[in-house]
Amino acid sequence: MLQGVEEYTENVAFVEAVTGKAVTYGDVVRDTKRLAKALTSLGLRKGQVMVVVLPNVAEYGIIALGIMSAGGVFSGANPTALVSEIKKQVEASGARGIITDATNYEKVIKHYCFLYDLENFLTSKCMHMIISFGLVAAIYGID
Repeated sequence: MLQGVEEYTENVAFVEAVTGKAVTYGDVVRDTKRLAKALTSLGLRKGQVMVVVLPNVAEYGIIALGIMSAGGVFSGANPTALVSEIKKQVEASGARGIITDATNYEKVIKHYCFLYDLENFLTSKCMHMIISFGLVAAIYGID
């Protein structure tokens, strides 16, 4: 994935339309590796699905690439979708977890807390991760 980008590290890869935030190919490579490492350390394994509930932000591509670099399967969900629609996607895909932002975190966690089996958290077949991208970014130094 990202082969041959070394010669373009200073070029802009993504621009967020609303804020104008630019992300270079160098940023993409660095942050994709960091996110992949973070997801692996949080338990994501090859072939497991992560649902991403985010608006169109500059980091969206990094998140998709990070999931795939960790061996996971990326599944994007519309953050304006009804909770029932997101729930159906999560259940149909057998998602290991969800990555979202602060705006959607409460909506997602409120409606998915029933999936947690707190006594058998590590062995449960239920979803194990609901991740706020902002938290992962802060912990792992993703810009």
